[in-house]
Amino acid sequence: MSDTPTPIDIHALTAILAALRAIDLQIDALKAQGTPLRAQARDLLRGHATITLPGIGTARDVPDSTQASYDRAALDTLVVRLAATHPEIAAAISATRKEKQQRGYLWIAFVKEEHRER
Repeated sequence: MSDTPTPIDIHALTAILAALRAIDLQIDALKAQGTPLRAQARDLLRGHATITLPGIGTARDVPDSTQASYDRAALDTLVVRLAATHPEIAAAISATRKEKQQRGYLWIAFVKEEHRER
């Protein structure tokens, strides 16, 4: 089996990415329209429990929160340093490490549209 990638059909790829870009621009416009409506709904719900509206859905205001995380590379470096002087601590930290597989995905950076004054 060869590691050489097959040639890219530039015309097909251009058409697909152009269609995706057009969709993304529509999504961006719809999200912008939804932002003030979400803010209004959140203001109405603030301090209340989850509410279910038949035929519409369920909504609740999730308050701001803080999430703690650790820099993985810095923690790995610390474990290596601890292994020499405190191997039991290094082993305990290493035992808590969790890994998960992530699916690959297509990354696209579309050209920004210029906004012209009229």
